[in-house]
Amino acid sequence: MHPHTLGQRLDGPLSRAELRRLLIGNPMRTLQLLLGHAREATIYVYLDVLDEAQEIVPAALAEWDAQSVALERAGEAS
Repeated sequence: MHPHTLGQRLDGPLSRAELRRLLIGNPMRTLQLLLGHAREATIYVYLDVLDEAQEIVPAALAEWDAQSVALERAGEAS
C-alpha cells in the first residue's frame, strides 16, 4: 500500500480524529482563523466566555420576563 493512501501514514493507520482533521480540517484552527488570533490557545478565552454566556443570558432573560409580567400586572391593577 502506498504510504500516502487515505487512512494510512508511514507508521500505521490514522486515528479517527486524525482522519477527520484530514478530511474536514481542524475546527479549532478554523475558529482561530475566523477570530484572527495568532495562536490557537487564545481562542479558549472566547470559548470560556461563550460557555458562561450560555448560562447567564437565559437566566437574565427569564428575570427580565418575570419583571415585565409583574409591571404589566401592576399597571392593570391600578
